[in-house]
Amino acid sequence: MEASLEEVQMIERLGVRIETGVEVQALDELRARFDAVFLGIGLGRTPALGIPGEEHILDGLDYIEQSKLDPAAMKIGRSVVVIGAGNTAIDCATVAKRLGASRVTLAYRGSEEGVRAYPHEVDFIRREGVEFRFHAQPSRVVVEGGVVTGLACGDFILPADQIVKAIGQQKLPGFGVALERGFVRVNDEFETSVPGVYAGGDCIRVKNAASTVMAVQDGKLAAQAIDRSFRG
Repeated sequence: MEASLEEVQMIERLGVRIETGVEVQALDELRARFDAVFLGIGLGRTPALGIPGEEHILDGLDYIEQSKLDPAAMKIGRSVVVIGAGNTAIDCATVAKRLGASRVTLAYRGSEEGVRAYPHEVDFIRREGVEFRFHAQPSRVVVEGGVVTGLACGDFILPADQIVKAIGQQKLPGFGVALERGFVRVNDEFETSVPGVYAGGDCIRVKNAASTVMAVQDGKLAAQAIDRSFRG
């Protein structure tokens, strides 16, 4: 957190003006004020599973955030089930294991071949003692007397007193730019279908893995492309 704030202060010293508390409804208002616009909007919240008892499931993004901001205040279950098999799910399982859970299980609806997390992350979490259950499609949260006791996946139940979902993120509105499978479509210069509007980060990552490092690189390459357009 401190390192991030220091970087914010650094770019402010370079002359960058940061406006907070601003909700952008349409690109037209930005395009009227600026010669170029870069969309680094990321993705949205974790989508709903649409199963009975979902109100008892914790959001993986919030789970990770709290582990960074106030881990001492977190309530960690003894038997935790994490729904998902991407890098965020791995992070959630790591948080649960490191903060005291006796048993952590990753429940994934697909096969082992469909796991989206990096192979080295999968190897790491297995060495931490986390189990994988494949072909585990959640159908309902088992609740007894107001207390979570498991996650039903079709004809079997995974015992759990805490369930976390990390099943990807919802795509955000594209502000009128062309989309591809819900992601913002860009060309080799990171320019969208709207001239002068560029994008990068998770919102364009229609394929391949997404990471903070990749998003930062997108921003640098897009800035160079914007500079070339001004010069030429």
